[in-house]
Amino acid sequence: MIVYDKIWPYIKTGDKVEWRTESMLGALIRMRTRTNRNHCSICINYDEEDEPRRHIIEANEFIQLNLLSDRLREHKGTAYWAPLKSRYDDRRGIIKNWALEQRGIPYDWGGFFACVLGRIFYDVRRFICSEFLCAALVNAEIIEQPKVSPWPGEFDQFGCFGREIRIK
Repeated sequence: MIVYDKIWPYIKTGDKVEWRTESMLGALIRMRTRTNRNHCSICINYDEEDEPRRHIIEANEFIQLNLLSDRLREHKGTAYWAPLKSRYDDRRGIIKNWALEQRGIPYDWGGFFACVLGRIFYDVRRFICSEFLCAALVNAEIIEQPKVSPWPGEFDQFGCFGREIRIK
């Protein structure tokens, strides 16, 4: 496990952070998805008042931007950061612009409950967390549009992220 302050300078827009939440809901999601993750988010480098900051944008109640340091401090569980591979550096701005345009879109509760029954078909009108990350990668033309949305913990199949590091 690496302390957040040590990797802060290396976090870039388009990187992913996946989460394992120690809660009943997190455990239920992991049981259904058969992965050890239950939430995912996209890193966004975003300057506030001329100060560089590291944020994540994620689908919770709606698509929202949060300081990564705040989320790590409040999180009860484990977080895993994986950098987007450098061959996609020219796509980072596309990811950022698209993701920020999605702020405020409501969470896809119908899709979430459909996951209980099986996979959900890829849809970009509303998002669950993994669908949002997937849509950002599709929009930036990093991956092809899948027929079904991947779950948290399944993004290694696309080969677009580097080695994962556990952070706190």
